[in-house]
Parts: sequence; structure tokens; C-alpha cells
Amino acid sequence: MGFVRKAYKSIGPTKAQTRRARPRTPRTSASPARLRSVQQASPAPPLEAAVRPGCPRGTGGTGGAGDCGCSGHPGRAPRPPNPQCPCRRSRPRPRGTARPRTGRAAAALVLTGLLAAACGPSGERGPVPDPSPDDRNAAPDEVPGSGDLLSVPARALAARAERLRRAPAARPAVARRWGLRSAPLSPPPPPVVKPVLTTPEALRRGPHRPADGLPHVITRVPIDDRVIFLTIDDGADKDPRLLRMVRELNVPVSAFLTHSLAREDYGYFRRLRDLGAGMQNHTLTHPYLPALPYEKQRREICAQQDNLERETGVRPTMFRPPFGGYDRATLRAAASCGIEVVPLWSQEVFPGRTEYRRGALDGRFHPGDIVLTHFRGPAHWKGDMRDVLRRVLDQATEEGFAVALLEDYVGGS
Repeated sequence: MGFVRKAYKSIGPTKAQTRRARPRTPRTSASPARLRSVQQASPAPPLEAAVRPGCPRGTGGTGGAGDCGCSGHPGRAPRPPNPQCPCRRSRPRPRGTARPRTGRAAAALVLTGLLAAACGPSGERGPVPDPSPDDRNAAPDEVPGSGDLLSVPARALAARAERLRRAPAARPAVARRWGLRSAPLSPPPPPVVKPVLTTPEALRRGPHRPADGLPHVITRVPIDDRVIFLTIDDGADKDPRLLRMVRELNVPVSAFLTHSLAREDYGYFRRLRDLGAGMQNHTLTHPYLPALPYEKQRREICAQQDNLERETGVRPTMFRPPFGGYDRATLRAAASCGIEVVPLWSQEVFPGRTEYRRGALDGRFHPGDIVLTHFRGPAHWKGDMRDVLRRVLDQATEEGFAVALLEDYVGGS
């Protein structure tokens, strides 16, 4: 039977008081005279005798439940609940019910779940990174019910964890936005030990002994992983849409830059470098090197090494000769400039076609193939760099290949 709030006047020497009514129970009628006699026969105990064990002095705990903020006492007015009184007792909840969670507790549980998702399947805990500006902007101003529970870095971390959790689901949508038939495959982790390179007989220019110190010339990387490597030459066209496409699709590329074509805006290539692209050498002026004497060949290569180190902060270890033309003097000059590898290519991709060469005439990619294209736009061919990337990525995905970064497999030893 439930409690009801009811006003009534207590009968006694004190003034009228408003009390919470006790549960309605059958009671016998009593005359006012009998009630007065009962009250006079049972006076209230003195304060010292009424203090309940466990109630601190000065807290109002007299043994009457109303003094400690508990259920009502028939002879005294109720007082506000005293949080310092240990004799407080709460009414037991019905079995099978639970105390509702507060907003702060719910926010803490949400954050815990997001952080657990960000830790990955291993569950290992790493250092908490500082939030990036993107994280701060993406973080909500306030987690509902959290109050001051979450600081700005914590909210930023929660936002980052949420983006990581949603990334696999968002990847197909990003691919569709860029006109791809399906989401590109992700490459495997880079090898701990880079593959051992050798120069095929057809690519040698005279004896190729280790003691000569000549860079290896390759058209593919000797691996079994189903990955290919996308390389882009010269630097004539600087389309900002290519940067966005590389960033949003996370496409690894290596840029082989010619100074005469890239120098008007090296900032564009620094932004590409910041996206993880490799920066490599493609000479000063893009000449046909075998037509030049050794010293001029060396200047074309070494001077561009210095330019790239100054402009991008990277000193290349790879060099690609213009038109794929080189002789033994080219390899000697490259070695003197610090070049370790001369990567040629197996396929060259244009907006509307793919050309195959050097043993890749079956019209398919092979593990370790090096793919060539150029920084070109509508002024040079029918299409732009987005068309080239779409062509490469769609064919690679259809054939079960991922695009990997060439620098993860060769050079830099």
C-alpha cells in the first residue's frame, strides 16, 4: 500500500505540524483525552540518551529516524537528510531492479567503449597521442551528461576512436565518390628486410660486378606479395585534385621529379611528400643522357640531388633516366651521386590505355611490377591524373593487387 502525502494536525502541547502520513492501516478510534494521556505517559527522551550509536554528535542523530534523514518519526518534524550520518538507511529496491545510471557514468561507459575499439584486436595500450586540429574540430563540445568529466583532449581522442571505428565502413563510400568500381585493397606491412636486388642481363650495360658499385637497374621488385608500385615522373602538371585523391584513398606513390618542370611550385610536391609520397630524382632538364658526356650526365643527376634535398628535405636514393635511356657512364655518374637503384618500369599508364613492356605483355599486373605515369593534365593528353589513378586502382583491385610504396621495398640501405 503506497504512501500518500496528507496534511494533518498533531495533537499535543506543541503547535500544529504538517507531517507525511503513515501507511493507511486499520486503526481504532481514540478520544482526544486518551491521546493526551498516552503522550504524557511517554515523554521524549533527553538528547544524551537518544543519540543512536554511530550518529556523530552535532548531526542531529537522536535515534529518531527523521533526525538522520530516514523515514518519518511520529513525534518530530522531519529534517533534511544529513549526508554525514552513517545511520542513514535507504529503502530496499524491489528485486530485479537496478539503479539508473547517471549522465556522467553513461558518458564514461561510452568513452571506454570507443577507446577499446581504437586499441584494435590486441587490446594493447599505447601512449595517448595529442589531439590534432582535425580531432579538436571533430570532437563534440560536450558529451551529454558528462559535465566536466571529459577534457578537450579526451573528447578529441574519443572522436578519433570513433573515426577509426567507422573507417572500414567509409572506405567504399570514398571509393565511389572518386568514381572507382570498388574500394582499393590495402597493402601488407612492409618487409622487415628489403629484397635482394639483381640487374637482369638485358638491362646491364657491360659487366655488372658488385665491386663496381653500380646501382641495380630493375623493372620489378623480386617479391611474391601481390603488390604493385605506382611511380609518377617529371612534375609538369600540379593538380590539387590529385592530392585530395591520394589523401582520401590513401594511395602510396613515388614522385621522380625534374627540376625544370617542378621548380615553379615545389610546395605542391612538399604537400605530396607530407601525404607519405617518396621523392626521387629525374634529372635537372630531362635530357637523353647517353648523348651527353660523363661530366654533364653527372651534373644532371647530382645537381638535382641537391635541389631535392633543399626543397623537400629528402636526398634521393633512386634515379630514373629520362626516356629510360642510360649507358654505363650514366650508372657510374648515378653511383657517384649516391644513387642505389635505377627503377625503370613494366607498365606505363595513360588516361585511356595501359602500355606493357619488358616481359609484361600478357596485359596483367604481376607481383612487384613498377608502374609508370606522368604528372600531366588536359593540356598534354585527353584526361587528367584522376583518370590515371582510377585506371590503375580499378585494374589492380580487379586482379587482386594492392598499391604499395616503392621506398618500403627498395633503396635507403
